[in-house]
Amino acid sequence: MTIHGWIGTDDVDQEGYRILDKHAVVTFAFEDILDLQLDGFKGPLRQLVRRQQAAQNGTSR
Repeated sequence: MTIHGWIGTDDVDQEGYRILDKHAVVTFAFEDILDLQLDGFKGPLRQLVRRQQAAQNGTSR
């Protein structure tokens, strides 16, 4: 699983979008996982994890 994270600043660009800083791409490699429970994830990250789990299990929503 790969996650792209960043810090949102209070500054905005010429188009009114927030300027993002300190980008990082982190890849987690999981092997031989039989069961997985993720607590504390909210919003888009939780949805992304669920989609990836469904794709690996051959199911989709």
